[in-house]
Formats: sequence, structure tokens, C-alpha cells
Amino acid sequence: VERDDEGLIWIRIGEGVRLDVIGFAEILAARKELAEGRRAGVIAIVPEDIDFDVQIMQVDHHAAGDAETFTAAFAIVTGSALHTKLYNLYAAFFKTAFPVKTFGDEASAVAWVREHVAPIG
Repeated sequence: VERDDEGLIWIRIGEGVRLDVIGFAEILAARKELAEGRRAGVIAIVPEDIDFDVQIMQVDHHAAGDAETFTAAFAIVTGSALHTKLYNLYAAFFKTAFPVKTFGDEASAVAWVREHVAPIG
């Protein structure tokens, strides 16, 4: 998880990584810290071959209710139709107070996130 010069927060999941609830919480905490008190745009790059604990689908990761204070928009970039369908299923049960959208390519995701983020400065 890193913040670029533009203020966008990038989450890059490594190929073959197993994602679980604890890892998701660590990513959320890192996003909050990197946002530096601003509502940042977030782009998650999710490779097709990640593994994940099914518990991820059963937890409202934003239940604390403060993610909207440090998230303006969240784009998920994946080439996996399965990951897109799973996110859409998750989103049907757990709503966020900020827009989230899946994309098949990084350029479209970045353009969409930029539309939702106030310029820094």
C-alpha cells in the first residue's frame, strides 16, 4: 500500500497472495494513515490468481463507519470476471458511504478515481 505524488493510494496485491480478514484490516489501517486526513482516491490492483479466505465475504470491513472520512472513491482493477462478480455480491450486502467500482484496466480506474477526488493544494 503506497501513496503517490498525486495523493492517490495504491493497493497492489501480489500474485498468489492469500488475503484474509486480518490482512484486509491492515490494508484499511494503512489507507487511513496514508490519506493524511484527506479523502483520498484508492486504486486496488487485484491479480487473477489471488487466493482469499471466504470470511472476507462475511465481514463488513467498513463497519467502523469512518472510511468515508479518508476515502473519496475506491476503484478495483481486475481482469477476473469471478473477482468482479464476488465484489458485486459483497457490495449487495455491505454498502459503503463512498463510490466503489470495478474496472478491467488501470487507465479507466485512474480516470474515474480522479473525477471523485478534490485536487491537493
